[in-house]
Amino acid sequence: MPQRTNSRRARRATGLGFTEAIARQYVKSERGGFTLFTVVILIWMIVLGGLSVDFLRHEILRADLQNAIDRGVLAATNLSGKLEGTMQDENGNSVSMTEQQVAERIVQEYIDARNIDYRTNIQVVLTATSVNERAVAASAVSAIPTIFFRMVGWDQIDVLVGAGARQVIPKKTEIALVLDISGSMDKLTTVSTEDLTDDLVAGAIVDAEAGTAQVTKMALLKSAARQFFATVLSGDTDNVLISIVPFTARVTIPSDIAHLYQGYQPHHNYHDCIDHKDLDFTSTAIPMGPGSIYNQPTHYRQGNQQYRNNTFWVYDCPHVGLARDGVTVVNNHFFPYSNDIGNLTSFINQIEHEFFTQAQMGMKFGVSLLDPAAAPIVQYKQSLPSSDPGHLSSDFNGYPNAWNDAGARKFIVLMTDGANTQMPSVKAAQYTFTAERAETLHNQTNNPFDPNKKLFMEVEGAASDTMMQNVCSAMQQKRLLRPDPTDDGLRIFSIGFEISTNAHALGQLEDCARAYGADPAAPVPTFYQAEGTQISTVFQAIADEIVNLKLTN
Repeated sequence: MPQRTNSRRARRATGLGFTEAIARQYVKSERGGFTLFTVVILIWMIVLGGLSVDFLRHEILRADLQNAIDRGVLAATNLSGKLEGTMQDENGNSVSMTEQQVAERIVQEYIDARNIDYRTNIQVVLTATSVNERAVAASAVSAIPTIFFRMVGWDQIDVLVGAGARQVIPKKTEIALVLDISGSMDKLTTVSTEDLTDDLVAGAIVDAEAGTAQVTKMALLKSAARQFFATVLSGDTDNVLISIVPFTARVTIPSDIAHLYQGYQPHHNYHDCIDHKDLDFTSTAIPMGPGSIYNQPTHYRQGNQQYRNNTFWVYDCPHVGLARDGVTVVNNHFFPYSNDIGNLTSFINQIEHEFFTQAQMGMKFGVSLLDPAAAPIVQYKQSLPSSDPGHLSSDFNGYPNAWNDAGARKFIVLMTDGANTQMPSVKAAQYTFTAERAETLHNQTNNPFDPNKKLFMEVEGAASDTMMQNVCSAMQQKRLLRPDPTDDGLRIFSIGFEISTNAHALGQLEDCARAYGADPAAPVPTFYQAEGTQISTVFQAIADEIVNLKLTN
């Protein structure tokens, strides 16, 4: 008998099998898998890309805020600015602000100047203040609203920055400015009228249409030096001494202290110079006792060279008490030991250019004024009546300080606008001539630059670079005497002024400034180049280094 089947059940089973087959086939199939993976990755890329936008916005705000607060604390810390100001009280009356409030205002103004769109909370703490020291710490907190981070529950990202600065004018600071006053310093250089400071406008040749002006390099140097004095002498000056050493082919000693060089043997009264042959460029001192004999170079004049007042101008030593144009009295001797900004400014204003460049002479005298052997000059200035502009107080007992004094700092700032040139000299064999005869030694038949006419004269200078490096090295080696040879208490700053194309001169300046034992291939942080008004920027940077104005964190 035939067996009956349940057709409905069979159809259901068949349908179920078909569904299972479809499911199994779907699971096993790889078609469309890459598309699914791409969709997932794309979603994450969009999310992460969006988050990076928020991170970028955060970093822009952080950098802007950090820059503002850095500048603010440096400005608040600078001792050249007094923490004084007024504000209105709740009744509208003008009242004096505390130093803390002034510091807060200064930092706030720098942050306000950045036009930051987000609310920023600032805290400023004046941690130290005196005539010699000021320290400011500040922090700022802001927040940036998020765009994409909201998707993960972050409505904002906080921005926190901080900065601190400290400026100290240490006690016992000695500085010598060694300045080139050669003839090229009288040359004009072109600067932007926007860079002309008030003290440069009077002597400038202005081209208003071009927006430029021509100014002598000497005028730019004087302006930079005046700003340098203002910065370095902005606080308590009782322990800061500055000397100025103008140099050409030689350096002239001020006539009132020439007698302190007991071995100095002058034979005429035209100038007070020491023959370089009598100087030891491998040492820092110029001994002032009677045992060290220093000859005076013989005076001479350059043929018919003269100025409008018919006063003969000679080439050998920087001049003192000579009227160049019948009115302006030139006093190009070195100017030792002063902390009086008025006296220093007056001296720098009246120096004038002369002839030739022998930087080793300037360096030798500059370094010697930092050496304790020059103490008789300080003692002489202390002995002057208190009414005398050159008088030094008893605060300077013991100056120049010992090289190994951890509390003393000694700095040289050497500025030149060219390589070492010539040093015209009367031959040593001619020193027996009288002063009157010596005055006429140099004439048209005795030209030191013509080998066929050098009867009494000679031109020296080939060994100038060696002598310069010797005296620079002699000072740099004094670091070894200090308790901490790695400290910054003894440094030579050198400046190449408008000599960017003179590789030899720049190399000499860089070598002079390189600290003793430093890597010869490493950059020299105390070597600078300057063009035009950049000379003021460089001098200001050096002044800031000397007074130790820097960010502390």
